[in-house]
Amino acid sequence: NGLALKLCLIYFLQSISGFWRSLILNRAGRRMSLDLRSNLFSSIVEKDIAFFDKSQTGELTNILSTEAATIVSSPTVLVGLVTTVLSALYGTCLLYTSPSPRD
Repeated sequence: NGLALKLCLIYFLQSISGFWRSLILNRAGRRMSLDLRSNLFSSIVEKDIAFFDKSQTGELTNILSTEAATIVSSPTVLVGLVTTVLSALYGTCLLYTSPSPRD
């Protein structure tokens, strides 16, 4: 059946594009996290000694380890979700506008 073959091809292409989207977003997120952490670390190192007297070391370590990654992961998850929904919408529109096999 030609329609079933087209449907399988659409699902296959969607899975391949999902893989590449995930790979690209993962790399972009890691780069953003590395840049953010490097900039934050450089900024902390350049502070005066008085800054370290006021700030607790645990807070600074927590910011470097967890909060920087959380800030970066939110946009990448959002972009991934939007592209997934848009590709599903495109596939659905393609199926609804394709001619019926009975015609």
